[in-house]
Amino acid sequence: AGIRLYTLSLRPIGDAMGSNGKRRFVSHSCFPRMGDLLMKLTDKSVARIELPPGKGDAIFFDDEVTGLGVRLRAGCRPIWIYQYRVGAKQRRYQIGPVAKLKAAMAREKAEELQARVVLGEDPQVVKADAKAERIKKDAAAKHTVGALIELYIEDKEKALKLGKLRPSTIRGIRRYLRSHWKPLHRLQVDDVERNQIAVQLRAIEKKSGSTAAKHARSALQSFFAWAMAQGFSRADASPVIGTLAPETAPPRERVLTREELGDVWRACGDDDFGRAMRLLICTGCRRQEIGSMAWSEIRDGIWTIPADRAKNRRQHSIPLVGLAAEIVASVPKVEGRDLLFGLGPNGFRGWHIAGEALRKRIEKPMPHWVAHDLRRSVVTHMAEIGIEPHIIEAVVNHISGHKGGVAGIYNRAKYGPRIRQALDRWDAELRAIGCFFSELSEDADKTGANIEGGQRKVVPLHVAV
Repeated sequence: AGIRLYTLSLRPIGDAMGSNGKRRFVSHSCFPRMGDLLMKLTDKSVARIELPPGKGDAIFFDDEVTGLGVRLRAGCRPIWIYQYRVGAKQRRYQIGPVAKLKAAMAREKAEELQARVVLGEDPQVVKADAKAERIKKDAAAKHTVGALIELYIEDKEKALKLGKLRPSTIRGIRRYLRSHWKPLHRLQVDDVERNQIAVQLRAIEKKSGSTAAKHARSALQSFFAWAMAQGFSRADASPVIGTLAPETAPPRERVLTREELGDVWRACGDDDFGRAMRLLICTGCRRQEIGSMAWSEIRDGIWTIPADRAKNRRQHSIPLVGLAAEIVASVPKVEGRDLLFGLGPNGFRGWHIAGEALRKRIEKPMPHWVAHDLRRSVVTHMAEIGIEPHIIEAVVNHISGHKGGVAGIYNRAKYGPRIRQALDRWDAELRAIGCFFSELSEDADKTGANIEGGQRKVVPLHVAV
């Protein structure tokens, strides 16, 4: 509406000479004219076309290919168009910008469109349908498992920033969904079948073990629950439901004896891993907590594990007494680095390889054990020397029994003094084993010494039998 149509001519309207030398009648009843002459649209002639005075939109048609024209609009670049009729309806098809298409190319495209119209096709409808299909495919691509996994991880990273997830949890989510379930990434979220998940679960178990497969299945189940809750999936149930969770080994029950703890202590080297292992024995902490221990977490002989690093999301304070204080004091400080152990941004991480080497250094035959068994062993031996169970749980920051459920909501006692007493008793027990002695420099303090400075070294001394 409001668009004026023009034809420019070099010859009179009516009985005109065609480009093939034959006379033909040029009808422009559908295209109002401007002036008395027709012109062929060429690169040069199009470059000279300007909007008539006072007009903001106009179309200039070619005299040779009916329907081919150049549309000019104020403030817009000129474009090639093809105008045609389908029954009583007039259609306009945009070919492309004049700046990118030569006149010959536009003319060739217009002739193709003209032929399609003669054969009964509506090019504009076909173009609109193709565009709708592309939009549909693009939308579908955004609902592939791979694309939605990235959105899911973004949501989880927000939860991490809010302190609702531990860094180790988000690392596991990324690993399981991006790596273990990669074969599903190209599928639409609603096209994933249970048998495909079952097949991939077997592949994960074969390559990475049953524990990894179990965690991968759990991560995928959480992802599909999120996808349904967000409306990305129209399924009524997750395809993970019905798949068999991989069989895993029963919970470990290995408890190292007092003598075995001594053997492990003596086999530890004077390095990051050795110090970290000895701190595990002294405190009963989890290895991740020790591995990421930071100087900034230690104040006045108290090591405070922040909530975002604690498994139960509760801040935990541990008095560093006796041997533990001496071990921490022996760790060399590295300028500009807050972490005590390891070289990377997450602290010490080489537990498996270093643990294998440590087990080989132990001279006596010993049933298989892993680093986490030390935590269980510490808890067991603390109970054997008479430390109360609820105090032991407070020492190792474990919530169950008197601190679990409703009881834990109301009982907020920290047991700080009693935790220190328990650790003092455990330190004395470790020394009583016979191989937990230390030789400090002459200016070193005794138990509870300042651990924020100095270069002191823990030296295990073998007691003559």
